[in-house]
Formats: sequence, structure tokens, C-alpha cells
Amino acid sequence: MFSFGNKEKERLLVLEIELEQLRLENETLRKKIKEAEAAIQIIAANQAYLATEVTNLTSASVQEKKDPVEEFFDNWNKDDDGGGYIN
Repeated sequence: MFSFGNKEKERLLVLEIELEQLRLENETLRKKIKEAEAAIQIIAANQAYLATEVTNLTSASVQEKKDPVEEFFDNWNKDDDGGGYIN
């Protein structure tokens, strides 16, 4: 059978402690990754919502505005009562 001396036992103990620390750190990092992924999903949903709102607002404002040239010609035609020239 294989026999360990004191130095080997001490080294194994140190390595086991380091391994446990790495496991705990890994678990903490996994939790943080999950939290970050959830936050990214919330941000993406908010971005999509805001994009929809901006599209709706810009399309509504474009529909409400009338072309100034069209408005001028509409008013031009309204000024004429269907008569001829003014003498």
C-alpha cells in the first residue's frame, strides 16, 4: 500500500482546501451569470417595447402632419369661387 508522509498529507489538505474554494467560487459565478442573463432578457424586452412605442409615435406624427405644398395648393383652390378673372 502507498504510505504518505506528513508533507504529502499537508499538501493534499492544502489542495483539497483550494479545490473547495474553487468550487464555491464557481458556484458564485454561475449564480451571477444566471442573474446577468435574466437582466439581459429584461433589457431586451424593454428595448423591444420601446422600439414599438417609438415606431407607433413616429408613424402617428407622420400621419398627422400635412405636406406644406399640399396645404398651399388646397388653400389656393379654396380661394377661387369658381369664377373667372377679377376685372
